[in-house]
Amino acid sequence: MASRFYFLLILLLLLQAEARGDIAPEPSLSLRPSLCLTEKDANDCDIRLELQWTAPGPICIEAKLETPALWCPEEGLTELTINISADRDVEFVLLDKSDSQPLAEARLQVKPVTESSFRRRFRNPWSLF
Repeated sequence: MASRFYFLLILLLLLQAEARGDIAPEPSLSLRPSLCLTEKDANDCDIRLELQWTAPGPICIEAKLETPALWCPEEGLTELTINISADRDVEFVLLDKSDSQPLAEARLQVKPVTESSFRRRFRNPWSLF
């Protein structure tokens, strides 16, 4: 009985600490959209991305492209909109600005649109004629 009481007390204290902001949220990075479809004739995907993150301090975001790109937004911002052109998947890494340690990552998938590999049937399979 006492152990249940202590468990509930600790849980309540943790919830209060999280509500006050004493516990830093886990760093995360997300992007929208996360998939870019290219035409079969075009090699590059030109897209506008919205990056959103949570991090405890100042950050930078690195895009691993042929020529790597680095953005270091002002402290306090939690989103960034960028335009990129890529011919293959791109990995974005959220870095701690002070020591360049990776905190989180996200990936943009670049896929070519392909034609279907099967023919459509003109008759229904249940047709008698």
